[in-house]
Amino acid sequence: MYLGAALSVDLSAYFSDPDDDDLEYAASSSDEAVATAAVDGATLTVRGVGRGSAEITVTAEDPDGETATRKFRVTVTETAVSVAAVGTSVTEGGVATFALTAAPAPGADLAVAVAVRGGAAYGVADGARTVAIAAGATEGALRLAS
Repeated sequence: MYLGAALSVDLSAYFSDPDDDDLEYAASSSDEAVATAAVDGATLTVRGVGRGSAEITVTAEDPDGETATRKFRVTVTETAVSVAAVGTSVTEGGVATFALTAAPAPGADLAVAVAVRGGAAYGVADGARTVAIAAGATEGALRLAS
């Protein structure tokens, strides 16, 4: 899963009671700094909050106190970002535009650090720039005036 994303699962598709009793669910994460797990009724929501892996444990309990447990591992990674020049040339005094594309769209606002090097020959100061890609969006742009 991706950082900032949430995954919802209907637990009734994975647990059942032989007596057809209603089940109560509980969930936990082995590393809350990587992924959180919460249950609302029969819906499990796992949210990626940091890079890494965590084991999610879900327990179903019937009114007689009988339990069943399932575990699964989630790996949280950052959204992949690619950069491409927009247009094929820039005239002196013009603006060079670079499109940054996130795939998939991030679940939370994403700040992409971009290093500009070798731009002095073109009138562009070297150094760090930050490009924002909003939650749910897939594109941001870096514009450099020459």
